[in-house]
Amino acid sequence: MWRKVLAVSETHNSALRLSAQERDDIEDCVLLLRRKFGIKTSMNELARLGLLLLVRDVRTRKNESLVCAVKKL
Repeated sequence: MWRKVLAVSETHNSALRLSAQERDDIEDCVLLLRRKFGIKTSMNELARLGLLLLVRDVRTRKNESLVCAVKKL
């Protein structure tokens, strides 16, 4: 299911603000996936997948979601 969602080519430009450390961590993850597991991906695909997982978590777990837990602190 997630593979099909990421394959959708009709996307819209959006800016995502990241710290230098966050960007480095994501780039490290992309390299690890390619080198160790042979998985070709990109920062954009990881960002989209992460955001979609957060959206799904809010929709299904609502007040118990990760977003709610973090923002209520």
